[in-house]
Amino acid sequence: LPLFALALPVVLALDADAKKKFTIAILVAFLLISNNYRLLNRLHDTPFNILQSYVYFGGLLLLAVLWRVKANVRFPEATGRSPDTALADADQSSSTSASASLS
Repeated sequence: LPLFALALPVVLALDADAKKKFTIAILVAFLLISNNYRLLNRLHDTPFNILQSYVYFGGLLLLAVLWRVKANVRFPEATGRSPDTALADADQSSSTSASASLS
């Protein structure tokens, strides 16, 4: 459920066409994951027993939505630098402060 709480505001911030498509996909994924469909347990000895994996398919659907939404969302950078540069600067400053404290 925390992933749905994360995904829904991001999806609602998209444009109208993408918002409708991804909101429906999140709703379907939520219905698959959050419910227990005991009726499908009767399919255990039939060729349709793959339908018993509805929670798995709901998780795959949510994963696909999150992956597709990630491609459509632009996250602002606080520093205007790339994450690699920011990490390198942070490592350099921590090693400098560590060596200064040793002296």
